[in-house]
Amino acid sequence: MNSGKLSVRASVLLILPLLVLLSFAYIAPLVTLIPASLPDGDTGKYTRIFTEPLFRSVLLRTLRISLEVTAIVLVVAYPLALITWLAGRWRRLLILIVLFPLWTSILVRNYAWVVILGRVDLLNTETAVLIGMVHVMLPFGVLPIYGSFLQLDASLPKASSSLGASPWQTFRRVLLPLTGPGAVAAGALVFVMSLGFYITPAILGGPHSMFMANLVDQQVNRFLDFGQGAALAFVLLATTFLSVLIARRVFNIDSMLGNGR
Repeated sequence: MNSGKLSVRASVLLILPLLVLLSFAYIAPLVTLIPASLPDGDTGKYTRIFTEPLFRSVLLRTLRISLEVTAIVLVVAYPLALITWLAGRWRRLLILIVLFPLWTSILVRNYAWVVILGRVDLLNTETAVLIGMVHVMLPFGVLPIYGSFLQLDASLPKASSSLGASPWQTFRRVLLPLTGPGAVAAGALVFVMSLGFYITPAILGGPHSMFMANLVDQQVNRFLDFGQGAALAFVLLATTFLSVLIARRVFNIDSMLGNGR
C-alpha cells in the first residue's frame, strides 16, 4: 500500500462503523415506518392528512410558525453577529450571553416563559410559541452568521463609508452579500429544526397550537393509531428533506460556498 494513500479496503473499514450507525439510526426506522403507514397498501392514512381540517391545519401551522421563527431569528441575529468587531472583552461577554441558553435545559427555559407570559395573558397562544421558539433558536441563527463576519475585514464599513455609502447601503451592498452563505445556512438550520419542535408548543401553546410532532404523539399515545402516527411522521420527514432541497436550489448554496461549476 502506498504510504500516502489509503487502499479501498482500508477506506471501507474506516467508514464501516459510521455506515452501521447510520443504518440503525436512520435507515432501519424508515424501513419500519413506511409499511406501518400503509396498512395493506392503503394510502388512506396519507389522504387523511391533507383532507381532514385538523391534520391540514396543524401541518400548515407548523410550516407557517417555523418560517416566522426563521425570519425573526435572522433579523435579530445579524446585529448580534456584529459583536465580532467589538473589543475582545466585550465580544467574549456577548458571545457568552448568546450561547448561555444552549447550556440550559429547554424544559427549564419553557417553564420560565410560562411564568413570564402567564403574567401578560399570552400563555397558550401562538405568540407564546413563537417567543419560546425564537429564544431557543437564536444561538443557531447567530453562530453561522457570526462565522461569516469573522472572515471579513473589520475595515470594510469604514472603507464603504469613505466612498459615500450610508450605513444601510454598506449593509445591503457590502456586508449582506459577503455574509450570505452564513445567513442561508442559519436560515436552513433554524427552519429545519423548528419543524420538529415538540416541547415548546406543548407547554406554551396548549392543544390549540399543536405542531406536527405533538400530533404524532397524540395519535400514537392517546389514540393508539400507530399507522396514522407513522404517516404523520413520514410527512414531517419528507417536508424537512424537501425544505432542504428547495433552499439548496433557490439560494444556489453550492455556488455561494464557492463550489459552483
